[in-house]
Amino acid sequence: MPKNRGVHQKYDTSSLSLSVYLAYSTNAMKYILPVCLLLLASIHLPGQTCNPDSCPNLIVNGDFNSGNTGFTTTLTYNTVGAQPASDHYYIHNDAYAVYGNWCGMSPDSSPFMIVDGSWMMNTIVWEQTIPVITPSAGLDFCFLITNLDVNHTFPQPNMAIQIFDQNGDTLLNFTSGNIPPQNSQIPPVYIWTAVSASFFALATTTSATVTITQLNFNGGGNDFGLEDITLHETGCGMLPVISFSGDEFVCPGTCLNFTNLSLNATSYQWLFPGANPPISTDTDPQNICYNTPGTYDITLIATNANGSDTLVVPGYVTVYNYPPAQGITQHGDTLVSNGGAITYQWYFNGNLIAGATDSFYVAAEGGNYNVVCTDSNGCEVEAVIFDVVAAVTPLSLGEGSGVRLFPNPAHDVILIKSSVSEIQKLKVMNIYGQTVLETVNADRLDISQLASGYYILEAKSSLHLYRTDFLKH
Repeated sequence: MPKNRGVHQKYDTSSLSLSVYLAYSTNAMKYILPVCLLLLASIHLPGQTCNPDSCPNLIVNGDFNSGNTGFTTTLTYNTVGAQPASDHYYIHNDAYAVYGNWCGMSPDSSPFMIVDGSWMMNTIVWEQTIPVITPSAGLDFCFLITNLDVNHTFPQPNMAIQIFDQNGDTLLNFTSGNIPPQNSQIPPVYIWTAVSASFFALATTTSATVTITQLNFNGGGNDFGLEDITLHETGCGMLPVISFSGDEFVCPGTCLNFTNLSLNATSYQWLFPGANPPISTDTDPQNICYNTPGTYDITLIATNANGSDTLVVPGYVTVYNYPPAQGITQHGDTLVSNGGAITYQWYFNGNLIAGATDSFYVAAEGGNYNVVCTDSNGCEVEAVIFDVVAAVTPLSLGEGSGVRLFPNPAHDVILIKSSVSEIQKLKVMNIYGQTVLETVNADRLDISQLASGYYILEAKSSLHLYRTDFLKH
């Protein structure tokens, strides 16, 4: 049933501070209609505000102070003095001045959007497109709404809020729930409800459209007001909060990548004294190289529209000392690297030799060899030897080969038998190429005094030089 508007009653409110009800009859039906008088001592509930930090509002004319502009709607605009009708709206600071059966003023006595919501259902009340949204930004949306009717029990205004970006992706979708009616307290309390939600833009979001839609149906009321529609990025009014992460202990010649964990910043300046490059304005700097051992500070300056903050971390990066220098010496066909490293890996002509992880390597063929060693910090050093000539015949352990070594592993004595030619000289070297035993014209060696470990045995005859390794228990 359409609303029966009756007569617009006027009162001298210069000395009044009360709400009254008028009773009148129209079309043989009685209506008890509330009249909200203009009061000198009117009250608004505290704390019902949007955007309390005064952040820049992305909504244009969200407070309606510029009048009927900046938004679109499916409703019809009315001017004060025109009789209200369903789906009509006004821009005014006092709902009672527009229609005597409404009760409501804006929180700050400024204009707000006054809507005759009878017969409205799934109707777009207010819509606006925001042309620029920062991708991935945190956002806060809020508006104030008041029910202009008093003490009604029928369905009340209920708003659906939807925000879509330029790709049609949903950023926000929720409802306000039913907005409570005004009451009849003396003096009256103008109840404004803050409806708000926080959300994030997508990484692909660059603009967005905000829509407020009335959901409920009620032919005898459903009137409401909207005020202070705001959308702003979070963190407004705050200085940046600085934090970052990255490797702290590195080997000489290492290039680092840093991850920026700062909040509320729009630009950055990094200082890397002692590194190459020494400065960066990237959000997450890459390939910051440290070549010289030592400790190095890092400074990060983060800036936004409210100012800058600086974080200095003394000695954040520690560059280890260089590993001990490496070198390779050749003893016959055996290549021996400098000792003291934690790990070794040999390569032949640039290709990794599987299982060649000792400090020495017996070259099976001629070519270029290199060894990569690591120290206790995991730092690598490399040595190369070129044009190795592998001219030494390996000492065979097989029957019928002419030369035999046994036992292997050995504990006290090793025996060498040759059916090819007499062994003229025997020499034992440790893994560093140092001679630890040597004898001539012998076919046995007493190794009881040697420490347990791997050794290299070199046997020399008049025709050949043989070499192999053995294990001492």
